[in-house]
Amino acid sequence: VAALVEFSWGLQVPAISRIAAYMPHLEHKGRSKRNVMIQRCDHWIDRRHGMMFLRLLFKFLAANTWMNLRFLSMMPRLSEDIFGPADIFEGEAVPAHFFTDLRDRATGRTHLLTFDGIWTMTMNNCFATLFFPDDLAKSSFYEAYAVGIPIFAPGRKYLSRLLVSMDYYHLLPRHQLSSVAPNPTGRFQFSPFIWEEGQAALMQAYYWAGVLDFITYDFVTRFESVPELLSGLMTLDVQQVAQGMSSQWNVRLRRAVQVWRATVIK
Repeated sequence: VAALVEFSWGLQVPAISRIAAYMPHLEHKGRSKRNVMIQRCDHWIDRRHGMMFLRLLFKFLAANTWMNLRFLSMMPRLSEDIFGPADIFEGEAVPAHFFTDLRDRATGRTHLLTFDGIWTMTMNNCFATLFFPDDLAKSSFYEAYAVGIPIFAPGRKYLSRLLVSMDYYHLLPRHQLSSVAPNPTGRFQFSPFIWEEGQAALMQAYYWAGVLDFITYDFVTRFESVPELLSGLMTLDVQQVAQGMSSQWNVRLRRAVQVWRATVIK
């Protein structure tokens, strides 16, 4: 957002992390390498590439059962449209030993109705989370980082393809100001609003993907493909990554508090 403000108005504003101070104090107990929580990403699943990614992930898991991985989810699309009665691919039943729907089938609601309940269940039963940014201001990324559970997220190349196809709110052309000349500081090589086509669009997206927290935060494990995701999950040092996240979060928290304190005093 700070980069968009500078591109539009030429104002360089301080960029600080979300501090997620409302997060419950939780100990990460789910360190056995079995369960991975898929953070909600309904808009990504609505897109064909989201569906195909999960279908391809299932095929890899089915062919490599020795990995013993299971992905947990609270998204209805996963157990209805992708692996369920409305499956547009192969009509397969929900592969519960690979994907587990945490919702109650009778009511369609999750038994984890509270915010604390969702994170407590994740911290007690999962060794990592899978994060797809179907919104560029997704709070769950910072929440997972704050509690120190390892995050797997798309790498810069993969995220570039998402930027081109996902119609992210922050990058919609209607946000291009008509009354002000864009990029007054001249610091940016591309516009985030007016998208090119083909290879040029990917270069433009790759440039802007580089300023996103999902890419710049340390100790986030990134992947460009299903094999890279699975390889990362199988080789993850949970304790080392969690400790690194905790250390980095404390640094960011102190920096944010300093900025806010200086702002309030002024």
